[in-house]
Amino acid sequence: MTKQALMVIFRSPNGRDNWCPIGEADVPAWVKAAEVMARLVAGEMCMDCQEGENGSDWYRAELSPLSGKDALALRSAAERRARRNEKRVWH
Repeated sequence: MTKQALMVIFRSPNGRDNWCPIGEADVPAWVKAAEVMARLVAGEMCMDCQEGENGSDWYRAELSPLSGKDALALRSAAERRARRNEKRVWH
């Protein structure tokens, strides 16, 4: 049996306060990279010091275990989304 958890990504302008949860669409591509995600899962925070004049916002993650029912619903939603995307014609 595989364990699943819901990962919530938070953003802060300075890494100290004003942490706000953000949606998947608002997470930058560099944060979604495998090595960065592994660090977030391990409890670290991240920011890109080469972005902008003062660096990027800070990001951190919190994991919340999913119950079996929630995991099944999340997996079902992802499968439905994948089926919808397969039907779309990309030009």
